[in-house]
Amino acid sequence: MRSRLRVAASGSLLLALLAAFAIWALAPPRDGVTVRTVHYGHQARHRADIYEAASPAAAARRPALLLIHGGGWRAGGRGELAGLARWLAQQGMLPVAIDYR
Repeated sequence: MRSRLRVAASGSLLLALLAAFAIWALAPPRDGVTVRTVHYGHQARHRADIYEAASPAAAARRPALLLIHGGGWRAGGRGELAGLARWLAQQGMLPVAIDYR
């Protein structure tokens, strides 16, 4: 009887942790970076995400970086570089991550 209670309690705890993680993972980041998606080609998949920091320095001239994901023309997407792009934007750069297939 005690072992069943422990299993039920462990399962409930695991579900609660998974729910909390899902809420955290789906919430938009609060890092002061905004993302705009623009279309740059004739095909629907030709999109670019432009990451801009919401700071006074963001209005100043800054270096732009073109981020191209790997994948051998078969896999991958611009979203894989979101973490790096957000960090670069916080450092004062203007990263642009593209889809190219």
